[in-house]
Amino acid sequence: MSSCKKRKVCCPPSCSTPEPSPNSCPAYGNFFNNTSLIAVLTGTVFPFNTQGPISGGVSLLNPTTIFIENGGGL
Repeated sequence: MSSCKKRKVCCPPSCSTPEPSPNSCPAYGNFFNNTSLIAVLTGTVFPFNTQGPISGGVSLLNPTTIFIENGGGL
């Protein structure tokens, strides 16, 4: 039995492989830039400077990169 199942958590913060769960696990991140208006051209990056609530392996790695640990859905 994996350590994730032993801990009986829905969304383990650090598993090498996701464990199937009968319950859905929320994954979300709230990132925004609150200092200035910016023009975003198609295919270009833009910075975030503020982070709100996050959960389920979603994080801001640097100002222009959002990381989603377990992407996908049903």
